[in-house]
Amino acid sequence: MKKWSLLIGLLLSVLSQVTAQVRIVSVSPQEDKFVLKNFSDIPEDISALRLCALLKYASVKSLNANTDIVLQPGESTELTWNLNDVDSDLGLYTASGSFGSAANILDFVQYGAANNGRENVAVAAGIWVDDDFVASNEKIYFSGEATDHDVSFWSTSPELMILFTQTEDPSCPSANDGSLRISVTSGTPNYTFEWSNGATTANTSSQSNTISGLVAGTYSVTVTDINGKTDSESFTLVAKEDVTNPSIEAVDNQSLEVDDQCEATLPDYTGLAVVSDNCDASPSVIQEPVAGTTISGTTTVELKVMDASGNFNSVSFEVVLEDNTLPEITCPADIMVETSEATAVVDYDEILVSDNCTISELTQIAGLGDGEEFPMGTTTETYLVTDMAGNEASCSFDVTVDIIASTKLEHANQELAPYPNPVQGDDLLHVDIEQGEHVALFSAQGIKLAESTNGSLSTQELEPGIYILTLYRKDGQSTSTSVVVH
Repeated sequence: MKKWSLLIGLLLSVLSQVTAQVRIVSVSPQEDKFVLKNFSDIPEDISALRLCALLKYASVKSLNANTDIVLQPGESTELTWNLNDVDSDLGLYTASGSFGSAANILDFVQYGAANNGRENVAVAAGIWVDDDFVASNEKIYFSGEATDHDVSFWSTSPELMILFTQTEDPSCPSANDGSLRISVTSGTPNYTFEWSNGATTANTSSQSNTISGLVAGTYSVTVTDINGKTDSESFTLVAKEDVTNPSIEAVDNQSLEVDDQCEATLPDYTGLAVVSDNCDASPSVIQEPVAGTTISGTTTVELKVMDASGNFNSVSFEVVLEDNTLPEITCPADIMVETSEATAVVDYDEILVSDNCTISELTQIAGLGDGEEFPMGTTTETYLVTDMAGNEASCSFDVTVDIIASTKLEHANQELAPYPNPVQGDDLLHVDIEQGEHVALFSAQGIKLAESTNGSLSTQELEPGIYILTLYRKDGQSTSTSVVVH
């Protein structure tokens, strides 16, 4: 008769599509406590499930200070309710529907005596056998799986059961700061905890165990008590999403010296980046334009830092080109011009200049210039070239204007030696003469300009040029020579 009742109950269970994945796994009448466990592989919200004991009713939420309870796969929770110390039933029901309907009961156990409360409903649902009970009013334990229903799965000898208590997911995708903490709610001390990552705690009286320093992933643990009873569970840690951009410090502007083509090659500036990230210990740094790029003017360079999650940040700075190369300048060779006049117009070759970048200005800082009239004597021509960076270079050459050799010979006279010759325009010209002699100074055209009986003549009023000096002797004879005035 009991077997037929069980078969009928199982049929009703299938027809009503009741899946009892949440089970009562321990009852402690003396402590007014019981434990529910989620045997499914998905989280289960058990807040609205209902309970019945000796026709007394409550909801899971009401026994948890009206706070929702969501059990993760394999997770358990302990609840407190005023249970009969001697004998009673305890049934777990769906969130709604009649307590008298076999379609609504999910789990059932009774202890101390038979025929308590809703035993008949559990028998009708096929999850209990008529008149069966656990012959104890001490703490009793369930040792079966989700689909096991029978008094044979209940005893006073505790089966080891893992009660998952806490997880701490890794703070970042690559972080190893996750942790798992579990505890066992039954079994007999001492315990051995063996984790899939190799961590082992052996022969401890503690009912809890923690492993830390974990990366994201799935971890399993097997707990064995002193009687050899075991329980195993798996837990998954999921790393927290990293949405924080890395940081990068500002970089000062940089300078490069240009080459002979007024260009420079960008070096690798990524070493200047001082970066940090909340997750990635070594975020990557890239440069744009890349190292090796040829630039010919001030260029903006960007350093971009990116972490392993694709978050990024960047800084920019200017690369300024410096030209420290002097321009080149080439002057003509020294020039010698002969003339029979007081001055000479002198033309000379172009001043040649070049620069690795750009010439700004070529100026003459001394002398007269190309195509100008040069006086007798030597004139120094000096030119200065400046490039766009302010670098300067200069060159000089001499232009010398002298009397034509034939003119010198024409007026040369070894007996007459005036000094100095050439003579500066503001000096005196001297000639050694005897008493009764005198000298006269004439222009090239024969015009007398000055005369002296003591041999000294002033040239202060004379223009630069060639003049004729004549000595008149006491015997009426005369001799002449040329004089150059500067």
